[in-house]
Amino acid sequence: MTRNRLLAACAVGAASLAFFWASMAPTPSAIPRTHLLAWRVALGSLALAFLALAAALAGRGPVRSALGLVRPRAQLGTVILLCLGGLGLSQLADLAIAAFTPDTPVGIASFRRTVHRLGASSPAAPPASATTLVTALVLLPAVAEELLFRGWMLCALRKQVASSTAIAICALLFGTLHGDWLHGSAAAALGLYFGTVVVATGSVWPAIACHLVNNVAAFAFAWSPPPRLPSNAILTASSLVALAGAFALLAGLYRRRPELDR
Repeated sequence: MTRNRLLAACAVGAASLAFFWASMAPTPSAIPRTHLLAWRVALGSLALAFLALAAALAGRGPVRSALGLVRPRAQLGTVILLCLGGLGLSQLADLAIAAFTPDTPVGIASFRRTVHRLGASSPAAPPASATTLVTALVLLPAVAEELLFRGWMLCALRKQVASSTAIAICALLFGTLHGDWLHGSAAAALGLYFGTVVVATGSVWPAIACHLVNNVAAFAFAWSPPPRLPSNAILTASSLVALAGAFALLAGLYRRRPELDR
């Protein structure tokens, strides 16, 4: 490692710590309370992204490769279908959790409550705009979390342990990041899926796309008036079909690339 790269890693790492401290510190009075959660989530996401970049700079080899930011071994159509599979898994996780805890809002219901609270206006505090919410709750978390967990961390772990073990470790840590066991369990399940997507396609870009599509769908349902959704049976069946199709594609990617560490 060159001296300049080491200095860059230290500087980026310091920035990550600064973002993390700012996300936990008392909120400046200039920021309305309706913007508080968006502010904290955005800073926390930046802390994760800068941490991933600092770790990649501290290692050897190209930074892009260390973060998994390489060209995926999958066509655009395949990535789109994998995104649909991620949506199916997310919906199945929400339905499963809702069946065990019917009085606790999870998934879209929980996200709707958060978005409506942030978007609610009051005489003392203006509402958070859609642009602010999309950036803080949709875009930044998807990119930052994938760069850290399925980008740098998964790539680093695969050099030490089998890919399946690396995927599981990253998924558990990803679930832990989401706090309580309800949301953490759903996040861990998605983490297993996203990790499998990265290993099968050889790139973190498809996982970022899957995560982003999932966040966009949740935000769209939360921002708009409550839609008339199909019955749980229809949602479950359609989600299972999407997820089964995605796993069939992933299995095909594995079979066509026997050099992959499984």
